[in-house]
Amino acid sequence: MTLVKFSERIEVINSYKIYMSKTQNYKIIDVDGKKLLIGSLNDIYKKLKTQKGKDEFEEQLGKKILNSIKNEIDAIVKKTVKIKSVNAVQLGNYYNILNEAIDSYAFGYYLASIACCGSVSEKISYELSLKLKTSILSDKDFECLNQNSRLLLLYLTKIIDQKTFLKLDKIRTVRNSYIHNNLKNNKKDEANAKICINNLIDSIKLIYKP
Repeated sequence: MTLVKFSERIEVINSYKIYMSKTQNYKIIDVDGKKLLIGSLNDIYKKLKTQKGKDEFEEQLGKKILNSIKNEIDAIVKKTVKIKSVNAVQLGNYYNILNEAIDSYAFGYYLASIACCGSVSEKISYELSLKLKTSILSDKDFECLNQNSRLLLLYLTKIIDQKTFLKLDKIRTVRNSYIHNNLKNNKKDEANAKICINNLIDSIKLIYKP
């Protein structure tokens, strides 16, 4: 692959390291035995002077991303089919967020998947707990509830059953373990993300029965 003049480094795959080394705007780090180049593609893109150069840059980057996905397609498919199904009507406003959790899981972004599940779980719990507002809780006490207290109240007041409580509480504990201790390399990331997604889907089915 022939490189064009320095100001138009549009051949991304071959020119990336050369360009970044000349600008000294990168570093190589070791992660789990793999050498990774850390830098900013945006720095390269901003240096391109012509629209043609930018278009070719985007095309090359697109091909690189597509090839990366193709190499992982079997793993993506195998992980996706492990996820339970749920009726879109049951999900309502949470359909897009759950899809984001599933996609993140399939592509290996397990922390993002867990975070999405935690977000939906808390939103659902909050909406259900609105039934308790003014009836047994003041506005101030209601707003002070954390997810743990909210789930316990929902269970004790029989708004949710024990099975739903345990599934939502599992999502809470997994989510907290990552958000508050996310520097730890956990080999159970994939399994935990799958548990959160399936627990969330089960909970939605139990709460929003057709």
